[in-house]
Amino acid sequence: MNRLGALAVASSVLLLLTIPPTCIAQGQDLPPQLPERSQFEQVCNPDDFGVNSGPTIPPLPQQFSLHVEANILNKNRITWIHEFFDEIGNRGRINFVNDGVRETVIYDYTNNEIFLFPNVDDGTDCSVFPLAESRFINFTFGLTRVNGSIHIGSGRNFLEFLSDDTPISFIGENRTVRGVPALQWDACISNDNISLIASYYYNVEDWSYPTISDPSASNMVLSQIVVRGVSFFNNTLSNFYHVYSIFGYHAGPDSVPDRVFRVPTGLACVGRIPGLAVPEAPRFFSTYAERIEKSMNRVSVVRVCSLMGVLTVCNNGMKSPNSVCVS
Repeated sequence: MNRLGALAVASSVLLLLTIPPTCIAQGQDLPPQLPERSQFEQVCNPDDFGVNSGPTIPPLPQQFSLHVEANILNKNRITWIHEFFDEIGNRGRINFVNDGVRETVIYDYTNNEIFLFPNVDDGTDCSVFPLAESRFINFTFGLTRVNGSIHIGSGRNFLEFLSDDTPISFIGENRTVRGVPALQWDACISNDNISLIASYYYNVEDWSYPTISDPSASNMVLSQIVVRGVSFFNNTLSNFYHVYSIFGYHAGPDSVPDRVFRVPTGLACVGRIPGLAVPEAPRFFSTYAERIEKSMNRVSVVRVCSLMGVLTVCNNGMKSPNSVCVS
């Protein structure tokens, strides 16, 4: 892997790390001595990976949704993630729950827009940014260019924190995940600032999965990712240990319905690219509407008619002045 590729991959993992600041201990006039870069030792060598003849890691589908419990053990912190990945539709969505705060991010690669909903439960806030400039892009689905246009990355780029040339070795059937025998693959990512081993566990193929009904589809589902390593950033040496448990896996078109990629009804996102135009109403029509008169504490149903685009109210089939009721 080249250095730029390794740094891009590393940044995906580090977005879940909180590097502790250098603090001054009570009673000290000077900050403590900073660690030396020489103390940073790589935990693996990429040249030792990807050289065995075992089976390749199973590919992820082009459309899927799943839940992730991200356990950041070195920080005593758990984050919940619900992901929708649609490579065919060129879009994605992530729901986060972290420290009691919910956040939703919708990625529209076709229009180069990213929507952020910090208060997704009450739908009162929405921010829009150019997707290619977003701070979330490395952490989630990545970005590629197809014929000059931006496109969502592969499932491998996001879910496995891997680039297409990351060396991976097949380890074998070493453990169980939630009671199910699992096959293990290990990858090494290492450069001047970060070094880690990521282990990927897929349940064995002869176990059925509740959301896979296609007999031709593989039952080998990614069930867990374990990441261990060390980093050196901002003169801070940190060890990290993450466990990502994956459940609620669905694949295929039904796993990424259009509704999950839409902006919530009634919420205006200032600055977004104009979407569909308001439908033009016919010049002649009639319909029924609910009328609420607060001053009289009264609710009634009225008939609304249109003549050449002018709306009027018809009561019991009787037309208002200068109006026409259409049967």
